[in-house]
Amino acid sequence: MDLKTDIQAADPEVAVDGRVGRSTSFEVTLNGQLLYSKLEVGRFPVHKEIVDAIMKYNGEDEVKPVDGTQKKTSKSCVVL
Repeated sequence: MDLKTDIQAADPEVAVDGRVGRSTSFEVTLNGQLLYSKLEVGRFPVHKEIVDAIMKYNGEDEVKPVDGTQKKTSKSCVVL
């Protein structure tokens, strides 16, 4: 599955837009605020990290960036 599908499966009301960015980058913004940056974390995101962060966001506070240190509840494999 791709990240867009995972996000919309969690909440069909979330509008997901994709754009081509800088070479080697992968960034996710939420309401114009940086949620995840592959350049900062050093890897592609685990989809659950992104989906969980989006579901926790209340739309009013600052976005808490996903930095890759969130406690993982299951094993995951990222293939680059």
